[in-house]
Amino acid sequence: MNFDVGKAADWRPFFSHSFPRDTLPWTSVQPNDLHYEDTRSDDAEILSKEISHILRNKMIDWREANATSWHHVCQKHLEEIIKRKEMEFIRGSTINGADIEPELADFQKTHNITGFALQMPYTTVQAIVDTVYSTNIFKHATNEIKFALAVHVHPYPNNILAVWIYIAHLTPK
Repeated sequence: MNFDVGKAADWRPFFSHSFPRDTLPWTSVQPNDLHYEDTRSDDAEILSKEISHILRNKMIDWREANATSWHHVCQKHLEEIIKRKEMEFIRGSTINGADIEPELADFQKTHNITGFALQMPYTTVQAIVDTVYSTNIFKHATNEIKFALAVHVHPYPNNILAVWIYIAHLTPK
């Protein structure tokens, strides 16, 4: 066999004068209209809480030698930030972190804050856990640190879910 597509003599066309393409009714197997079902926002909210709960427990496990405490006020601010970031993403706005700093200014007076947002499609909870684990943000051998974890799952039609996670650690100044 010769698979040199440059040599026309080695290939026979599927359609020819004896079997013309135009004589057959060519219909598509694709439906004319695609119908997408709405994803229930309740399901996205339940998944968001489940992911948050699992990540919190994993952080505690990963920091087994140290106490893990949470900064709930900062977490609330981060939740609002990632919800807004998803809306900016939907509108096609440029997403950057410059607008986050003023919102966290009150916390920066008393704490050094290090953190970042992760955005990914939902595939499995384990994939999310693996992604957060790979950041190594939990690797601080001190009890003088607090963490803030915010999770937002945004539903799209046909059960497509976007997952936003903002994770930060705060150390006292």
